[in-house]
Amino acid sequence: MDSRDLKRFLAVYKMGSIGAAAESLYLSQPALSKCIRLLEEQLGTRLFERTPTGTIPTKFGDSLSLHAKVIEAELRNAEREISMLIGATKGEVSIGVTPSVAAAIMPRVVQKIHADRPGIHLKICEGLMENNIPALRLGELDMVIGGWTQGMHAKLITEPVIRDGVGVFCSKNHPLSGKKVNLRALSEYPWVMAPHTQFWLEMFERVFITHGLNPPLANITANSTLFIKELLLGNEFLTFLPTMLLTRDIKLGLVVPLETDQISVKIDVMVCYREREAQPSLFNVVLSSLKEVCDLST
Repeated sequence: MDSRDLKRFLAVYKMGSIGAAAESLYLSQPALSKCIRLLEEQLGTRLFERTPTGTIPTKFGDSLSLHAKVIEAELRNAEREISMLIGATKGEVSIGVTPSVAAAIMPRVVQKIHADRPGIHLKICEGLMENNIPALRLGELDMVIGGWTQGMHAKLITEPVIRDGVGVFCSKNHPLSGKKVNLRALSEYPWVMAPHTQFWLEMFERVFITHGLNPPLANITANSTLFIKELLLGNEFLTFLPTMLLTRDIKLGLVVPLETDQISVKIDVMVCYREREAQPSLFNVVLSSLKEVCDLST
C-alpha cells in the first residue's frame, strides 16, 4: 500500500469531500477519485459512500483511518530521525499539554529548545488529558504532559517529571481569605470546578467523605481555566485547582490559597508517549529539555 494513497485517503476522510481534498492536495478531482477507487479495489471493499451532501466513510473507512493516522505519524518520525542522523536540526514535535503545564512549564521548555535548536518546530496543543490521550494513541500527538496516574494505559510509557499540589483557592477579597478554615466552612460558599473527569477531584471529595461530610457541589463546572480564574476574581467563588495553574495569580496577590490542614493533595505531572523500539532524536531533545526545566523547578 503506497503511503501517498494513504495520505490522499486521509485527506478525503478528514474533509468529507473529494473536491476539497483534491484542492488541498493540488490534484484534480478525477485523479483523486481514481486513487480512492484503486485503493478500494486493492482492499476489496468500499471505503466511502458518495452522497449529495458529501463523502461519508463506511465502517471499513473508519477502520482504515485509525491505522493510516498511526502510519502517517510514524513516517513523520522516520523523516525526523533521518534528518537528525545526517546533522539536520529541523523537524516538528507535537505536544499535548494540560492548562497548568501550558502556563507554568511549557514556556520555559520552548524557550530552551528555541535557544538550543531553533530549527525544531514545536506544536503545542492545550487540552484535558482525556482528550490528549486518544490523540496520542492515534499519532496526532508525539507526547502528552499533565497530571495523570502512571500505568493507566497499556502501551503508553509514563514518566513523572515534577510534583504539583492541588488546593482550595479564592480571591484575595473573599470572606475566607487569610483565615484558617475547616471543611464544614468550605461548604457554605459557591464553587466553580473543573470537569469531574479530573482524577484529583475524586481525591478532593474523598477528604470530605472521610470526615463524614458531603463534598461541596459545584455551582459552575467549566473546562476553561481562564473562565474559572475570572469568576474566582469576582470574590464570591471557591475553586480546587492545581497550584501551577495559578502560580502567576498567586505571585500577583490576586488569588490566595486557603489554609486548611485537612486538605493536602499532591499529584505527579507525567510525560506520556507511545511505546516504540527507538525514540526519534527530535523527541529525545524535547524530552531531555522538559526534564531539565522540571529539575530546575524543584
